[in-house]
Amino acid sequence: MPHKNRIIVLPHELQHQQQTRTTAARLQAKPKTAEAGTAESEEVVQCAKVWLGQIIGAGGSTLKGLQESTGANIDVGQGEEDPVSITITGSPDAVLAAKQKIEAIIKEAENPDYEGEEGKKWREEADMCAKKAEECAKEKDAL
Repeated sequence: MPHKNRIIVLPHELQHQQQTRTTAARLQAKPKTAEAGTAESEEVVQCAKVWLGQIIGAGGSTLKGLQESTGANIDVGQGEEDPVSITITGSPDAVLAAKQKIEAIIKEAENPDYEGEEGKKWREEADMCAKKAEECAKEKDAL
């Protein structure tokens, strides 16, 4: 007798893709109609698929937070293309704010600052010490 309830285990990559699609579809905001006298604006930001999770966040929290903090509607494109198109609509100010925040998230994901301000200070000090050591070595060689 065949089993009626089967559990299918998908490879991790497929699970992640399905979760991303489901979350993006659930959070896809319907464009708001422009109020009388206000202009509706639209921008499209391209995002490599590998960084899409940074934009969406766990359970869609980052995307939802971006929409709430900027007042813009953010639609993460569906499909297999890479890069993914992220469409931002709303008032010009809201669209600009959302675009800047999304671009900042992508920039941070592409070039993370693992050290922060304290690490930057130590790195500069180490570079200065290395430069002094190089100068001392040149002086020694000149003797």
